Amino acid sequence: MTTTLRADIKAAIVEAKPHLGQGSIATYASLLNSLAKQLKIESLDDYKKIKEKDVLDYVDGMANMSSQKTLLSAVLIIKRTEGFQKRMLEYAEKVNAQYNKQTIGENRKDSYITFQEVKDRFAGLESKLKQSPTPANYVDNLIYRLMSGIFYSPRRLEWADVKVRNYSKAIDNYLEKDTVTFNKYKTRKAYGVQTLKLDKPTMGVIRKWLKMNDTDYLLTTKTGKKMSSSALSTRIGDINGDPKFGVDIWRSIYLTDLYSGVLPPLEQLQRIAKEMGHSLEMQMQYRKIDAPTSSAAKK
Repeated sequence: MTTTLRADIKAAIVEAKPHLGQGSIATYASLLNSLAKQLKIESLDDYKKIKEKDVLDYVDGMANMSSQKTLLSAVLIIKRTEGFQKRMLEYAEKVNAQYNKQTIGENRKDSYITFQEVKDRFAGLESKLKQSPTPANYVDNLIYRLMSGIFYSPRRLEWADVKVRNYSKAIDNYLEKDTVTFNKYKTRKAYGVQTLKLDKPTMGVIRKWLKMNDTDYLLTTKTGKKMSSSALSTRIGDINGDPKFGVDIWRSIYLTDLYSGVLPPLEQLQRIAKEMGHSLEMQMQYRKIDAPTSSAAKK
């Protein structure tokens, strides 16, 4: 498959769907490129002549139903047929049925709260910090600011490794000015180096905290040492008054609330998944149909 075909596919997608976001365009183009390799398609005209059976046989062999649905959605942009449309809707129904079965384990149900309650707990931490600006209160405040989903899409425990001094830009997670760079996190191989720009209120808290914190790390233990991932997980439970309350529950509460109303556009879902460092399929699995929800402002 040539570079020209890649460009032609992308151009065809943009022409057919001019309002489609860049993330969706990239996803569709990638899937169509892979299909072209498999079916030995060499030009866009060849793509428009493909047989339904060849495409559907390839799609049926894919392991992930969500990917099957997405590929067929992409194919429909290039060539719309009744067979492709019917099969895509079938996969969509199966995917939705699968996601609608996601429930909370019995041993963790008591740990789930609404997203509004997450906000209320943070408001309490804000008041506590104003009344008593101790190192422990600064760290608790920052953990909630950075990881709860109120201000930023909640990532995993890679925040424990974020350095503020003596860092290597090539290998460390680090904060420079108002931007955090993540070189090390669970799905780094899949999603590459990621960055997050922090807002002014958060940077205001950080600057005050760094005047007290002389370590190399943004988050520290109550004894002033680097916080390990396990220590950060324990601290999250302590802050929430529940040892079973971890970062995965924050992620689940955030996404359950996000999906509680009208489903956001695909481009927004893809952006949030990228910010959280996981796939769109994994993102849907965090949603729990029996979790408490509240009306929250969507990002």
